[in-house]
Amino acid sequence: MGHRNHINLVPLPILFLYPLFVGFDIILTYIATPNLKYEINFIIKYLNLNWLSIILLSSIVVFLTVFFVLKLENRIVKQKKGNLKVLSLLIIWLYSHFFYSIFLFFNNGLMNIYLLNREGNFFYELSKVYVSFCNENTNWFYIIVLLLCIIISVVISYRSLKNVQNNK
Repeated sequence: MGHRNHINLVPLPILFLYPLFVGFDIILTYIATPNLKYEINFIIKYLNLNWLSIILLSSIVVFLTVFFVLKLENRIVKQKKGNLKVLSLLIIWLYSHFFYSIFLFFNNGLMNIYLLNREGNFFYELSKVYVSFCNENTNWFYIIVLLLCIIISVVISYRSLKNVQNNK
């Protein structure tokens, strides 16, 4: 078995797709609720954020996450120093936010189809069922999805870091 010079703890396509899906989430949310009336994100509601604040905060979070993942990955994998615990938390954050953003892309897409009210369209019928389910189960549905994203992210992070430790 050959020794690899570099291990990507987070594959580059994920680092490219992550900001893309966060951006899609923002765009689809804006289309569905330009006045944020239907926004369910508790941070946005609690801080009473407007669109400029949402875009700036999301951009900063995504940029810093990608920057620090790359920086720490470089220190740990190439230089053989750095804090694996901090990197694992960053990877868990990145993947959980990435997966949740993908979920929100589909969630917001179905919500937009529902709001556009295109009768007879297969996706409209699907969106009616989905919106009805979400309305009946709002208290726990998004929390369960977020927890699943975190659990999957923990598993991915653990496996990625195990590869680093095996190649030291």
